[in-house]
Amino acid sequence: MKISLEKLLKLDTVREQEIARLINSADKNLTGFIERYKALLIETAESEDDLRKLDKFIRDNADNVAAEMIKEVVREFDQVAQVEDDFFRALPVDHEASAVSSQEKAAVFRGFMQGMQSSFLEISYAQRDIIRRAIRKQISAGLDQQELQRSFVDAGSKLQQYSYTLAHTTLSGVSQNYSNLSADKAGLDYAWYCGTLTPSTRPFCKERLDKVYRLDDIDAMSNGQIEPVITYCGGYNCRHRWVHVNPEWDRRFKKKVQ
Repeated sequence: MKISLEKLLKLDTVREQEIARLINSADKNLTGFIERYKALLIETAESEDDLRKLDKFIRDNADNVAAEMIKEVVREFDQVAQVEDDFFRALPVDHEASAVSSQEKAAVFRGFMQGMQSSFLEISYAQRDIIRRAIRKQISAGLDQQELQRSFVDAGSKLQQYSYTLAHTTLSGVSQNYSNLSADKAGLDYAWYCGTLTPSTRPFCKERLDKVYRLDDIDAMSNGQIEPVITYCGGYNCRHRWVHVNPEWDRRFKKKVQ
């Protein structure tokens, strides 16, 4: 059984659009949570007594903030898996062999949740420290209310920015790892580096776009940011992905093998 380069690219485009939709959904949910959190800070910070209570609340709830953000991303995991399952069912592979079991799926999810926990805790602690410094400055130096609120907004904006990066990197990574597992079970030993070339494309990605590599060679690559490359491609917020192929599917894949 074979599949043309054009057909595979079309299938992957649909997959990419669905994953992008899920990433945007997670980002929207994260934004909603962070906006509610900022509003709570602003509404609470009125008197000095309020500020001292708020300082304690911020100090004691950084772990809860991280946990809530993780929930907003994890809720998309099952849909990511469904997108990958649909993609592989359209490929000329042994569908029974490539099917991911519920236990294997849980293992993929569990691995990413552990990484997310440390990352989201790190950014939650960072915004906690920014806000607490602003509160202490307000109490000791009489920082005006408007400036204090601006500090809360700035901290929330940074939290949102870093959260989106983590959400994008995590969901893209879950998608890629799930695909990697299906490909391994199907016996696919090559991957095609796909995506668009833009002025901001990293040199790592620019050098590899539209080329096919053996998995062993991909395992030896380094993007200088977050690895393995077979999972995270060019690094944080990377818009490219590895599409697993059999060079026998289309002679043009053979010509792309490095």
